[in-house]
Amino acid sequence: MADGLDDEWWLDTKEQGQRSEDEDDQIKTSNRKKDFGILDGELSEEPKKKKRKRVKITDKLAKREDSPATSKDFNSWLDKCGSGKLCAVELEDLHLKESSLLCNPNLSHLSEYLNSVIPDWTSLKSESKEKNTCSVLLVTSSAKRAVDLNRDAQKFKGKCSSAKLFAKHMKLKDQISFLGKKKIDFAIGTPNRIGAIIGAGALNISKTRYLILDWNWRDVKKRRMIDLPELEKDLFALLKDHFLPLLENNKMKIGLY
Repeated sequence: MADGLDDEWWLDTKEQGQRSEDEDDQIKTSNRKKDFGILDGELSEEPKKKKRKRVKITDKLAKREDSPATSKDFNSWLDKCGSGKLCAVELEDLHLKESSLLCNPNLSHLSEYLNSVIPDWTSLKSESKEKNTCSVLLVTSSAKRAVDLNRDAQKFKGKCSSAKLFAKHMKLKDQISFLGKKKIDFAIGTPNRIGAIIGAGALNISKTRYLILDWNWRDVKKRRMIDLPELEKDLFALLKDHFLPLLENNKMKIGLY
């Protein structure tokens, strides 16, 4: 078929401003690369974001090598728990004085620790036999831990009247009945149950001379009492509502074991 007389076949189509579809796509791609700052030869796909590995609280605790607690650590914990709930003056009133704190970080066995911080144990056992009272009260995290500590304290306790104040040992009403019959020399329990007993009027802590907190011990996941939210809440309430207000006008001291 012959060329039409009007066809200017000797001219290049590019010179006429005409481009193929493929050429249009190439130019568009090039312009997009320029917009995103991508050089020729680089991939136009956006790099995939790396997922940040979440660090579990148990992993953090496992790496910690905390030294035994001091009065500064204890007061800092009180500030943290009371922040947003108490004013600055109220928090200051809760702070533990150095003279009210009992620590001996070099003694890991409970009986040795108790012997070092409670030198008047013999005289305490022979004091007033008032019912609903307790001379030495040890607070720990769980029933199992309480049983273990009670066994470890045997060398220190010797022969004395004692009580186990946690949920799995006796029902609350039975513990209240038991405490109403005799004066207790040594008791061990959990924050929630001890708080419930005091709240029911079954334990008069005005006669308590030593409150020992199982503070430094860690479970298999490296958690202390204050690392467990519900337990921390119960412990703070127990101290704030019942024990810390007694420190000013009472002979009671607090030990961090």
